[in-house]
Amino acid sequence: MYVLVCQECRGFSDERAEGWRGYRIDHPDKTGPPALLFYCPRCAERAFGPFEHVEDDRHRAESGE
Repeated sequence: MYVLVCQECRGFSDERAEGWRGYRIDHPDKTGPPALLFYCPRCAERAFGPFEHVEDDRHRAESGE
């Protein structure tokens, strides 16, 4: 089982990590792969606002929307 650690409050997720968000970060000054930062639901909403679900164009095309 993996546990996520919130970048802001350092809290831990449960096994479902429901509502947690992950963000890819790139460091222009550094070489190597980008990193992922995770935020618990409370810190994510405070830092980035409410979550807005975005469907990709492929899903819309497949469903005929």
